[in-house]
Amino acid sequence: EIYTLSLHDALPICFVREALITARLQHPSIVPVYDAGQLGDRSPFYAMKLVAGQPLDKSIAEANTLAQRLALLPSVLAVADAVAYAHSERIIHRDLKPMNVLIGKYGETIVIDWGLAKDLAVDDRDALDAGPYRAPDLDHTVAGAVLGTPAYMAPEQAAGEAVDERADVYALGAILYHVVSGAIPHEGNTLQEMVDRVTSGDVRPLTEREPEIPRDLAAIVHKAMALAPSERSEEHTSELQSHHD
Repeated sequence: EIYTLSLHDALPICFVREALITARLQHPSIVPVYDAGQLGDRSPFYAMKLVAGQPLDKSIAEANTLAQRLALLPSVLAVADAVAYAHSERIIHRDLKPMNVLIGKYGETIVIDWGLAKDLAVDDRDALDAGPYRAPDLDHTVAGAVLGTPAYMAPEQAAGEAVDERADVYALGAILYHVVSGAIPHEGNTLQEMVDRVTSGDVRPLTEREPEIPRDLAAIVHKAMALAPSERSEEHTSELQSHHD
């Protein structure tokens, strides 16, 4: 699959970053980049493996019972593994959400859309000035001073502060919250209302939404979605593997 960018596109930095960063990440749950360069009109392009699958949010919507939703845990584990690998390369995704996870026919799981990813070893602060974008839906990406998707965004990210791997840990916890409960962790009638709830740590307890959830699984979500980054750790998502085993 070939992606191209018009010279008039408002987000060339994100486009080029996605190509360069994704090309560095060699993992079964991350789509490989085969080629990159410029076309005849000098507009950039990159070619990736064509992948087919259903977004995780659709799979969650189709799951009507807790048992059916818990059957999606292997996909969350695959996402956590891919993100842990990216973190080992000093790369953070910054826009993890069910819409950016594809589940294939045979259960293969792919993390897509690395356009907001950041190399923590490089100062690319200019990415914050890529131009504001306000999506019509609350689960779409907002770029500009705040990068990411509010429904799954870490509080420090929603506040426009610098983030590190712990913002991805929070997003993984939010994805797990959605998978287990069938509901997004942060709700609001407007984008600002949702962001305010994120920054204040206003999250309805998972056990209230789904009383039958295993307590150790609820604890993993709670720790991964801690308000303070210092209270989050990659170990919290790795605990999910122990629970699944």
